[in-house]
Amino acid sequence: MPIKDISLSDAPGTLRYSYRVRLTEVQKELFKDHTDTRRALYNIFLAMNKELRANSDPSKILEILKITDEVAPQDYPESVKKLLFKQEEYDRTRAAFLSKGEDLSKHTLTIQHLNYYDTCGLLTIYKQQEDLAWLAGAPICVLQASLRDLDTAYRRFWDKKLASRFPRFKSRYDTRVSSLYLTRKNSKPISALLEGDKLKIPKLGTIEIVKHRELLGDFSMTTLIREADGRYHVSIPMKNTRTSVKRSIISEDEVVGLDAGIKTLLTLSDDSEVASLKHTAKYEVLIKKRQRKLSKCEKGSAGYTRARILVAKTQAKLARYRKHCLHVISSQLAKKYKAIVIEDLDIKRMMANKHLARLISNASWGMLYSFLAYKLQAAGGRLFQAGRYFASSKTCNSCGDKNHALKLKDRTWICQSCNTTHDRDKNAARNLRDLGKSFVRSVNSKIGALKIVPRQYLV
Repeated sequence: MPIKDISLSDAPGTLRYSYRVRLTEVQKELFKDHTDTRRALYNIFLAMNKELRANSDPSKILEILKITDEVAPQDYPESVKKLLFKQEEYDRTRAAFLSKGEDLSKHTLTIQHLNYYDTCGLLTIYKQQEDLAWLAGAPICVLQASLRDLDTAYRRFWDKKLASRFPRFKSRYDTRVSSLYLTRKNSKPISALLEGDKLKIPKLGTIEIVKHRELLGDFSMTTLIREADGRYHVSIPMKNTRTSVKRSIISEDEVVGLDAGIKTLLTLSDDSEVASLKHTAKYEVLIKKRQRKLSKCEKGSAGYTRARILVAKTQAKLARYRKHCLHVISSQLAKKYKAIVIEDLDIKRMMANKHLARLISNASWGMLYSFLAYKLQAAGGRLFQAGRYFASSKTCNSCGDKNHALKLKDRTWICQSCNTTHDRDKNAARNLRDLGKSFVRSVNSKIGALKIVPRQYLV
């Protein structure tokens, strides 16, 4: 497809509001206990799944599942009953094979993994046992989120289309940790925003948030996150109510092409430019200096911890600066233009160039495009994306002839057919604009001819 409208499909259905929070020392310790419990439960069931899959003796199922004799058989969760039934069926089939003298090497009991509902049933039993009573110290929503993460990791691994790696154990040395807290239970609020910029969270109490914007609507969950630099913030998902498509016809004069670059971040078809981010180099030099100091510290020492936190704080400053600049740029573009045409860049393949990988990563084109998608849709605009193999730089905007000999180092070139001198980036932006105009022209003609307008023609 030469061009498509990604503002209809790629705009988020959920918007996340992120607020900085201030925790007391007691709340920090409680949060640490919750994250440690979440990590330990994840690792327990991951080890259990591995042992169940490698186990060749079905009689050891109860031992592997850590079910003691104190639990009556009638109190077993359904998942355990299913496994025991599989064991009985396995024993009967094995006995029949033995009586016939057949080979038993191919007849094994295999269990793919315990799913979310299986682990939830076992969790109820574990919380009643003395050796695992510490699980009750964390909110049930935190534990259930851990089990759901493990189930999702396994499902992604078994899905051949995703080709995800096998689930791995979580480390206690992870610098960024989070816990999910439900705010509603049985349709009743158990956590909510209070007066005076306060937020109530289960088993943590009331925490203070730095509310820089109003939160509109109800929310059902919150995620409390501790970053590597020691800052805490809460992420609150809200349903995106601004995804309604406006049935309006876009004029061809309102379409602008946008070419992304490194030296100049953005070049537009109206000859305006957006400069690249200025102060990232300052932070990168500081990060290198502090990482060299970190490498000389003894791992695990107090000096190593201080140096690691200092590096993390500098990296966090750079990330916040970059994100702030991209938000400002995308907001200005969304307010000024009604329709923007961008390229479908193969960023992963471009990052293979070791000389440009750092600069491409620092430009953050993907983040900028995602910001543009939902901001343009909220403003009633559209974001079009040209096909990956559309030759925007090599095609002459005056006569349409292609310069197949154009290389990346050539910033200007002369068309052999019409002798027009082109700036590489401006020529690409104008070609993107013309492609967007032709798409808008065809869509507008379809809208005028149809009484019932399909979704794909609403621009």
